[in-house]
Amino acid sequence: MTLLFVCLIFVPVWFSASAHAAGNRSVLREYIDALRKHDVGAQFRFYTSDFVFINGESRTRADRQMHANYRAFEAATHTHWSYSIIHETPNSIEIQLIEDNDFYRALGVGPATMDVVYYFRGHHICASKTVSSNHVQPYQPALMAFKEWLLRERPDEANEVMKDENPIFDSHTAPTLMRLVRQWNHQPKSSAWFPRR
Repeated sequence: MTLLFVCLIFVPVWFSASAHAAGNRSVLREYIDALRKHDVGAQFRFYTSDFVFINGESRTRADRQMHANYRAFEAATHTHWSYSIIHETPNSIEIQLIEDNDFYRALGVGPATMDVVYYFRGHHICASKTVSSNHVQPYQPALMAFKEWLLRERPDEANEVMKDENPIFDSHTAPTLMRLVRQWNHQPKSSAWFPRR
């Protein structure tokens, strides 16, 4: 009698947790599809009203316009997203997320591979935390070398595609940035910025 009672309690709890995890996986799949379609409206519909990006101790609210610019740049540079699940709990899913696009290839760094944890509440994403992010070659030294070349060799065009000495990533700057980064990539470079493997 006792064993039967325990089983009757356990099965609904297990089923509920399993259904909850399946729901979260479905939300995540549709969210990644929104990124693949560069659809910022669909992306933000998956966020709770208090969604935050977690970086160490800091919490940052999502800027819709900034993300609209990013999605537009990604569309212009043929960005492709893929992912695989690493670990999941009833309220979170940790994935390996891979981002590849024309800009990364022209910069010479290869795809970005990120370890990201998404946290769920009520079948919406309430937070995301990037645990790690790496390219085949280091991204920041390559980007810095490109920015320095751009400011030195193409100052007029740098004013069109940079703000505060950082590239502006949106649909308007994408064609110019792609042309310039390809020009830069054909220039002789010091081995200092690009640690060969």
